[in-house]
Amino acid sequence: MIGRLTKITHFDWEELESLCFVFHALTRTVPKGKMLRKDFIEIMHSALDMTNTGNVDYSYKMYDLNNTSYISMEDWCRGLSVALRGTLDEKIKYCFQTYDRYGETCLKRKSLIWMVTENWKVTPESDTQVQVEELLEMVSTGIAADSEKGITERDFSKAVTKYPMLLQFLGEVLPPRPAVHTFLSTMLPRARPYEYCPDYRTEREPDPKPFRAFGSSGSQEVVHRLGGRNQVARTPSVAVPQAGADF
Repeated sequence: MIGRLTKITHFDWEELESLCFVFHALTRTVPKGKMLRKDFIEIMHSALDMTNTGNVDYSYKMYDLNNTSYISMEDWCRGLSVALRGTLDEKIKYCFQTYDRYGETCLKRKSLIWMVTENWKVTPESDTQVQVEELLEMVSTGIAADSEKGITERDFSKAVTKYPMLLQFLGEVLPPRPAVHTFLSTMLPRARPYEYCPDYRTEREPDPKPFRAFGSSGSQEVVHRLGGRNQVARTPSVAVPQAGADF
């Protein structure tokens, strides 16, 4: 499986081994090799700082592509490949399909208002609600070729390609950049700076402080933080070694 995944993801063999190790450790308490929806939401919150439960819940379908009601080890690696290191085109597709909550292949005005209201915590009675509707009317009119039909994936792709800031204008469905950097620095310490976001390279920020691991692996520390079992015995903190040391 790992050999096949090296050809269709943005991870190399060693990195995939680390991700598979974490997946295996996190799914010990459920049917073998299956990550359930509730576990996925908790993991994304704890490991990648995705705190909006509603958005994480809807992004679940981008991992469970076969609609099996659980995420397999292969699903996990493929999903993280896009979320952590995806190209702009991959992330456009990921975000649009997450926003398209009902599989209508377009984002209609009613859905747009509902998503923005939910993410911005706007109450229907507030004056802000009117402002939100006016703003969305302006944005959707500028993006959609046919405002009556709604925003199609093609419309969304053209708009985001021109204005990347629109990628998550309906709510964050991808991990925030600092969380991605920290996760990759811990799990995949050999990763090159900003390799995970080639379309958004800027001046390099200071490297984050690595996690301090109990035992011999950064992977094990992530498992420990997320409540995985069979953790290594706690010993004095040591710097995280190169990923894949456990294999």
